[in-house]
Amino acid sequence: MLAPMGTVTPPWTGDAHLLADAVAAMSDAVTVTDADLDAPGPRIVHVNPAFCRMTGYRAEEVLGRSPRLLQGPATDREVLARLRRDLLATGAFTGRVVNYRRDGEAFMMEWSIGTVRDADGRPRFYVAVQRDATTYAAALADAERARDLDELTGLPGRRAIDEHLAQAAGHAGTLSVLVVDLDRFQDLNARLGEASGDAALREVAGSLRAELRPVDWVGRLGGDAFVVVAPELDEERSRVLAERLRLGVEDLSGRTGPGRVALTVSVGGATGPALTADALLARARDACARAKAAGRNRCAWS
Repeated sequence: MLAPMGTVTPPWTGDAHLLADAVAAMSDAVTVTDADLDAPGPRIVHVNPAFCRMTGYRAEEVLGRSPRLLQGPATDREVLARLRRDLLATGAFTGRVVNYRRDGEAFMMEWSIGTVRDADGRPRFYVAVQRDATTYAAALADAERARDLDELTGLPGRRAIDEHLAQAAGHAGTLSVLVVDLDRFQDLNARLGEASGDAALREVAGSLRAELRPVDWVGRLGGDAFVVVAPELDEERSRVLAERLRLGVEDLSGRTGPGRVALTVSVGGATGPALTADALLARARDACARAKAAGRNRCAWS
């Protein structure tokens, strides 16, 4: 029977094998789940070979289980909350998060999700296309360092910080900005010399890096000040991070430079929409100034 005028009948109509072969041939990972968002759902009903290569799981190990099996300590819960909100509101989601392979190795995953609906418009399946973005994120960080590398600390400098904040402002979601300022740095230089001051700055830079998630970012604003940018982190968790950074530097005391130097930092933070990244930095700097005025070695918030 001829097709009606104005329509095109694809040659593969009714051929489910073509769709299955296409998904299997994709270099990006594909995961199909049912549409039950409440734990223990959603349950995985199909993965392609690229998913197995990316995660280290065999298909039979994940079928019937939730994609939550990929989550771990550094998986950002705010991103997951946004995922649920977006799927319920629009049926679509895009994001980036830290997940874990079968052997426990953390990796950066970016992914997008679409909804397959039944004849009545109700969600039936969610289809996620996923990509390992770890190499890309590392290459981006290397490029930023190459453009504006602070030779003393090995951290990105002010130009890279401005560019990173501008990039963050182009995305939706929540952003936390923390300004970390070494206390009484000029006194340290005067008492022990610039070599000890430089050593202190390097130690502080290393301490800050050690406390951050893979998705977070730290740079040197200049002088004795650093900035930390933490995406998809609410204020409560940002305050916890700020205190952890402060205590991490305090723990360095007695291990940096001659004369058992006591190191402390004042931390100022601000959390808000990523679209206001520049304003968040200004608020964080004001909060840091208040922390210093209140006695140093403490955190303040704006």
